[in-house]
Amino acid sequence: MRKKIKHKVADFFAAAKLPAMQLDELIDRRGLPIGELAALAGISKKGLYDLRAGRVRKARPSTVAGLAHALNVSTKRLRSILASGK
Repeated sequence: MRKKIKHKVADFFAAAKLPAMQLDELIDRRGLPIGELAALAGISKKGLYDLRAGRVRKARPSTVAGLAHALNVSTKRLRSILASGK
């Protein structure tokens, strides 16, 4: 019984980290240093780090639009990735 519970808890935490991995994957695919990507998106490096770490509860529309443009993805997709990280 305890093994099943441990697996379910592990699955929950793995799923919770998935959106962050998706954002990291998009950032890695872009191939730019964080500072350049942040500048291209029109946000601070700290803001980008906070988004990556899931510390932003609700990103501003201008932040999402700028980052989506910098990552070459739609704002709808980026919003979805960021929202699923909560």
